[in-house]
Formats: sequence, C-alpha cells, structure tokens
Amino acid sequence: MLQKIAEIAGFPFNQDDEITMTVLRRIASKIPVGIDENHPEFAEAVSQAEAQINEEGQMAIAALVKQIVAPPPEKVFKIKASLKGARIKIAAANGVKFSFGPIWNDAVRAAKGIAIAPTNRQKLNHQAQLYGIEGADSMSAQDLCTILAQKL
Repeated sequence: MLQKIAEIAGFPFNQDDEITMTVLRRIASKIPVGIDENHPEFAEAVSQAEAQINEEGQMAIAALVKQIVAPPPEKVFKIKASLKGARIKIAAANGVKFSFGPIWNDAVRAAKGIAIAPTNRQKLNHQAQLYGIEGADSMSAQDLCTILAQKL
C-alpha cells in the first residue's frame, strides 16, 4: 500500500529512507478506513491525506514564527518593599499611605524607573502636592520629576 501511495504522491519509494517512509505512513494513517489500494477513490483519498499533512506542517511553522516574531512583553516597574534607609510615610487624601524613601527619591531625581511608571503616577502627583507644585496632573512624569528633583 505504501508503494502505491508513493506513486500517487510523487515520492520515490525506498524502504531504507526513513524520512520518506515516515511521510508515507502519515499519509496512510490519514486515509479513511475502508479505502484500500484497489478502491476507485484511493487516489483522491491519498491526495486529500497529503493535503491534510501539508496543512498541519504549515500550521506548525506559523506557530513557530509567531513565537519568534512576537514582541517581548513591556516591562512594568513596581515599587519593591525594602528596608533601606529612612522612610517618610504620609497619608494621602484618599486614605492611601505613601512612603517616600531613598530609592524612590533617587528614581525621582534621575527621572527613571519606578518614578515614571504609570502605576506609580498617583504617588508622584502626591509628592508634587506635598512640595506645592501646581498642575502636576497635566505634566508628563519626566517633567514632574525634573521639578521635584530641584526641590528634593
């Protein structure tokens, strides 16, 4: 049966070639039950089975390309809990307690990292309010850090 499949699919039949034999066995496994090499629709069944195998291969390649081409996830900076240095804890109007330690203040001075992260914008605005900076909500995080760095 594999020799007949090889003739229809256009593969050279060589029992010593493992790659070709594997492909022929996969095609044979996709042929519907009850259709043998003497069946009148055998050639059509082989063509359909070969098309299914080719489609599976294309889907596998597409999945691999998606993994390779996908952009890396965006890095989100968070404030880590640390016991380094003296910390000033101040409650905000909404009841949230903010802590301004040396790591936070260094990030504000440098206008990098956790100080400009969107998740920490409320803390940055609160610090600006403490230093009497007006219109902190409308400024960019970098500009606000620059102004705060002058006051720290």
